[in-house]
Amino acid sequence: MPACKVARILNGTGRVNVGQGAVMTVQGIGGSLSPAIGGWIAQKLGYPAASMILGSFALGSILIWLSFAQLLKPALSASSSQPEAPAVPVTAA
Repeated sequence: MPACKVARILNGTGRVNVGQGAVMTVQGIGGSLSPAIGGWIAQKLGYPAASMILGSFALGSILIWLSFAQLLKPALSASSSQPEAPAVPVTAA
């Protein structure tokens, strides 16, 4: 999940940085463990089995994402309809 969606969902809660940190931590763990797990599976079961098993992890994550899409849709549409604050505060001269 991109960081901008996490920021939209958690907008106004005071937990935006915590949410982004959690998402990036999970992505980092997955990115660092994938080569080790893939190499271990390929060594024990062969490359075709490693490809199928790691592909099933990807398919599972897509299924989880699709199952939560309806839950996240109201949160994203409600927060995206709010006007954004100006980047630079406007002051009277």
